Amino acid sequence: MGSLEARGGGSPSAWGERLLARAALKARALWDTTVPLHAVFGLTTTIAASVVAVSGWPSGAQLAWIVVALVFGRAAGFGLNRVIDAQLDAKNPRTRNRPIPTGRLTRAETLAFSLACLAVLALAAWELNPLTLYFFPLAVAGLVVYPYGKYHTWACHYWQVWPQFCGPFGAWLALRGDFAPAGVAFALGYALWVAASDMLFHAGDRSFQRAAGVHSAPADLGLARALRLAGATHAAALSLIALAGLLLGLAPGYFLVLSLCLPLVANQYRLVLPPRGAGAGASGGRAEPAVPIERAMLAFNTNAVAGPLLLLAAVLGVAA
Repeated sequence: MGSLEARGGGSPSAWGERLLARAALKARALWDTTVPLHAVFGLTTTIAASVVAVSGWPSGAQLAWIVVALVFGRAAGFGLNRVIDAQLDAKNPRTRNRPIPTGRLTRAETLAFSLACLAVLALAAWELNPLTLYFFPLAVAGLVVYPYGKYHTWACHYWQVWPQFCGPFGAWLALRGDFAPAGVAFALGYALWVAASDMLFHAGDRSFQRAAGVHSAPADLGLARALRLAGATHAAALSLIALAGLLLGLAPGYFLVLSLCLPLVANQYRLVLPPRGAGAGASGGRAEPAVPIERAMLAFNTNAVAGPLLLLAAVLGVAA
């Protein structure tokens, strides 16, 4: 019986090193799939919802399971999105370097990862409050349905309102077990905020979307109308989050910090607004100006600052 070297397999240690190296590459590809920076807004806002739900900090165990639920739920959502959009991602200059188009992950591997994350999410929901587990199928349905929106309507941004709503409201439901208007308002405000920011994000993708036959508010309605719609949605979002504070009787610090989000949101629009006079054609007509994708992405990533601000607002709001 020949050795591993004779059969071309190398020594056991070399084989183990190759296995570890391959596992590390797969782990990095999965990490890239989940876009950790985008999770900051959702995670901190969900913790904020937990703080206002119990007028203080949840127990260590509750907080840990909330973080687990949010992290694995979002990872599952991103994974399912990448599987569903794999062919589209391969054509888009912005997304063609994602793990599936580059071959770092297969669709089957990404789907298996997503299903494993959903299993962890279900466990976390059960550990927090069996009541939340009853809503688990509805949350999963939202994660699956959302990516298909862009193939049907410019209103696809609002298709993510339900799955985004499930994060903060799931924490509220787990801790309080009720459907109080304040919890609904806070979670819906967050979800609409994400939808509005998503419109800004896609302002940089309009040319590709039109060529590929997929939809978004900027691609279908034009940049000016899309920005007005996003502005109205952001206004509704901030109003609902403020309403939640009023319904809960939170301290003035909540509203003071919430007001600091206004210049943050305004800066998102500054990043995607074209310079004054841009878009004028040679004949006096106006061509719609392009928005650099880097600026559109930066506008969306600003939410990584907004999330911690909302958490600070919640902490100050419940302070005695």
